[in-house]
Amino acid sequence: MFLRAEQNRKVDEELASRDLSNCRALRECFFLSIKLFDMIFEKKTNYLLHIDSDVLFFRKPEQIIEIADTGKLNGCYNADVVNAYTFDTKMMETYTHKPMLERFNSGLLLHNFDEGIFNLIEHIMDGRANATSSWHLEQTLLAMYASYCGDFLMLSKDYDVCRKGRKKEHNLVSEHYTHGTGYDFYKDFINQISPQFITSGKV
Repeated sequence: MFLRAEQNRKVDEELASRDLSNCRALRECFFLSIKLFDMIFEKKTNYLLHIDSDVLFFRKPEQIIEIADTGKLNGCYNADVVNAYTFDTKMMETYTHKPMLERFNSGLLLHNFDEGIFNLIEHIMDGRANATSSWHLEQTLLAMYASYCGDFLMLSKDYDVCRKGRKKEHNLVSEHYTHGTGYDFYKDFINQISPQFITSGKV
């Protein structure tokens, strides 16, 4: 848990010491930039697991655990329904020097990123301050670094986004409740998740 005022000062000073002015500007104005900077500065383990607050798990995430245990890949990510990126593919690939990962969704993301991502962000954001108006900017920057690093697994359809798999009656591991599916989040939490805690005596 971060104390926001203290964390703001700490990260700003760290980025300033590295002369990363574009990163500083992004960190100051973009509300999702904690995932880009703070989590990496503060990480104490090889991998980080990002889980958005609108994700529920129904079964043990075996694919994610295996990667974290074995270290054979750089990470894995939720498969989005489309390529939801801020920039066009041609522009992004001038930075990644590799094909962009398809349908990258950062709502459920395991990665072993290091601070090299800051230098990439610094170059990408040069002259692109207006890109902060895009809701997908954080996801785009993470997708670009993941594409640059390579060895990322797109999670199976059982790690669902936007209830596409649920509608097809898959036995889901997790659900990312995007695009107006908030009602379903609460309904599934009450009907499927909370009874497990109640019966286990953990509530």
